[in-house]
Amino acid sequence: MCWRVVARDSRGASAESPTWRFNTAFDSNQQPQAIVSAVPADRDTGVAVDVVLRWQGGQDPEGGRVTYIAVVDSLPDFSGPGRMADSSLADPQFDPPRDLANSTTYYWRASARDSVGALSETGVLRFTTSVGDEPPPPPPPPPPDNRPPSA
Repeated sequence: MCWRVVARDSRGASAESPTWRFNTAFDSNQQPQAIVSAVPADRDTGVAVDVVLRWQGGQDPEGGRVTYIAVVDSLPDFSGPGRMADSSLADPQFDPPRDLANSTTYYWRASARDSVGALSETGVLRFTTSVGDEPPPPPPPPPPDNRPPSA
């Protein structure tokens, strides 16, 4: 780009500055790499209630710092009262602060944000937790006592 200043007075006289050149800044920031290999995967079933959500990817192509974000909830819009999230993860995993409920469908999403603010995220994934441990059966009754009564 080029520019110069032209000044004119009321009598029509003018003066011009030298021509200057400049370039506009080019925003070369790329979003973090795609997040892949999410565990639990979309539509997984029988997931343990003490699950740790994990994923791969999300690195910054320019080598900058990345912060990971994870959210899990029983509602697909992440608006439930049991919503659990962390927006300051240094590693691509999230260990929810409490166990999930048995036999429940959960929704989750992972994101990576670089230091400039570019974002890469999974879609909304869902999984269902296991039914849970059945209580142990009651112990069998004691064997019959065939001894004669004592006198």
